[in-house]
Amino acid sequence: TIKGQAVDGNGNLLLSGFFDAKLDLGGGPLTSPAFIASLGPDGAYRWSRGASHIEGSVDASQVVVDPSGALDVVGSFHGTIVVDGVRLVSAGDDDIFVHRMLGP
Repeated sequence: TIKGQAVDGNGNLLLSGFFDAKLDLGGGPLTSPAFIASLGPDGAYRWSRGASHIEGSVDASQVVVDPSGALDVVGSFHGTIVVDGVRLVSAGDDDIFVHRMLGP
């Protein structure tokens, strides 16, 4: 399910969301239920990523590109997730996260 989309300054499409089964957008299967992906202006696969470890649930519900081209992902999670080596533990029910991606 695609929850968020944005277009960067080069016309690349950025998508975020979650999936229940297997998902392969062109770079091999993703193992996390939350994803962010980039497609070129022509729709060709560029890259995709998911959270590296999940105990609970996670949803990447929005993606934003700022004027400098930096990419921020906003979502919710319950339990424990690890994104780009950063371990986040929810304080109870669903918590939110904002993550600035440093690169694909």
